[in-house]
Amino acid sequence: MHKTRDFVDQRIKIGESPSTVSRRLATLKHLGRTLSERVVGFINPAREVKAPVFQLAKPQGLDDNEIRLLKEYVDKELRTESYNFLKIRNALILEFLLSTGLRADEIRLLVRGQFAENLNWIQHVKTKGKRFRDVYLSETLRPFILSYMENAKQEIILKFPSAAKFSKKEWDFFPFLVSTHRASIFDPASFALAPKTLWTIISDFGKAIRIEEGNQISHIHPHKLRHTFAHGLLNSTKDVRIVAQALGHSDVRTTMRYTERTHEELAAAIEKKESKK
Repeated sequence: MHKTRDFVDQRIKIGESPSTVSRRLATLKHLGRTLSERVVGFINPAREVKAPVFQLAKPQGLDDNEIRLLKEYVDKELRTESYNFLKIRNALILEFLLSTGLRADEIRLLVRGQFAENLNWIQHVKTKGKRFRDVYLSETLRPFILSYMENAKQEIILKFPSAAKFSKKEWDFFPFLVSTHRASIFDPASFALAPKTLWTIISDFGKAIRIEEGNQISHIHPHKLRHTFAHGLLNSTKDVRIVAQALGHSDVRTTMRYTERTHEELAAAIEKKESKK
């Protein structure tokens, strides 16, 4: 037992995250249980060892300058060519994630039929734990969505002319975000983006900006855009429950992470209090 505890302490000391150390410990416990079931007299040395528990850090989003750099880069990319569907789609993905706070897989699995006719809501978005929620779409985002949907439809028809005869009901089964690579017109689901594609698209935006602007933007990924949305909504509403509902959190305690303050903010608050004495 002591050696197992020493192992956990040593992994924390060299800088491994608590979640990584917890996974290592879980593996040791599983191995110990297996051996104790098969070897007479063997006692699981990891059985009583507790996983490290640290206060969860405040989720980090993008700051105003990073958001500005992203949007300026995307606007410039869209202006460089008269028409490029992939650039239009990727720009829509960025704006969509920033404006809705959806998880990568939540947006990837959307189909056209989930969008209300006036594009103000997405209906029955599947979230974690086999739960569903409706997601509001802002007025500024709706024209972008409408334009993208028409471009996506024409892109499919261009490659598969028979799709021009599809009814609205048939189009409703097609993914919202589409890729025609290796797609079959007989299988609408085959037009969906691969799971890693969204992450690659967003990550590549950050890499491109770092090449052009130096280190003025941090490494970005879809979940960081979700954090950015959450921080913005919390700052504007000051209502944790609204943010929890918008993010699809089943427990508001998860959302409370966004209200955590940094050491610097805590120190500044205490100093301000002391100065008033």
